[in-house]
Amino acid sequence: MSNLIRFMEALGGSPHLAGASADDFVAAMDKHHVPVAARQALLDRDIQAICEFEKAKDVMFCMIATPDGAEEQDLPEQDDVPEPGEEQREE
Repeated sequence: MSNLIRFMEALGGSPHLAGASADDFVAAMDKHHVPVAARQALLDRDIQAICEFEKAKDVMFCMIATPDGAEEQDLPEQDDVPEPGEEQREE
């Protein structure tokens, strides 16, 4: 795993960095040894440049396949899911 990916993983686990000053953000990049070439892209929040640096695609899809023979199940409507502490409504 690259240092840039490690930094981004740490960023996701540290919400306080999202609103950090530029100096604190740079210090965090130093701590994770983020390559100089990727730093400006991170500071600019330039998704395309970050993807180019990592040779990643900027658009990805997640597909979930069920095993053969499995029946499809519809997801419950939002109204069908009780809120925590709320009783299930009888219809």
